[in-house]
Amino acid sequence: MSDKLTPRQWWLYDFVKKTTSSQPGKWLSQDEIVEGIWGDLSYCHDDKYEINENPRSHDRCILIWLDVEAINKSPEVDKVILVNDHSYKMAASYEEADTFYLGQIRKRAIASLVRYSNAKRKCKADGQGKLLSLDLKPIDEESKAKAFIEAFVDEAK
Repeated sequence: MSDKLTPRQWWLYDFVKKTTSSQPGKWLSQDEIVEGIWGDLSYCHDDKYEINENPRSHDRCILIWLDVEAINKSPEVDKVILVNDHSYKMAASYEEADTFYLGQIRKRAIASLVRYSNAKRKCKADGQGKLLSLDLKPIDEESKAKAFIEAFVDEAK
């Protein structure tokens, strides 16, 4: 995947930046962004945003969200676009960026690290003996718990 932004992503970046500059504190809805790109005669590409009218759809325009993610990952731009319940604006302060962007990244990173740590612990424990079952009862001849950890499936069986 390229770090280069597409013309549509540049358009979105500029649109959100101009709106945030002219109307501080304003969050742009997906509808406003779609109306903006269709109303902008200078944007002459065929890949304009469209609203998904399906009532079962969680996100009415997934392309906007994907473009915001690409913009925020790109080293080509200095500013961060914030996302709050399918609304968008440029960060005006570190605290705002931390609340609406950095905090979300931190939560996802911690959740991923917890999953990684648990999976690694399980893999490393393969073949180790256990003294207690999961309900903390000693494992003996009468116990139904296995005396050794089996982290992997034995495909030979």
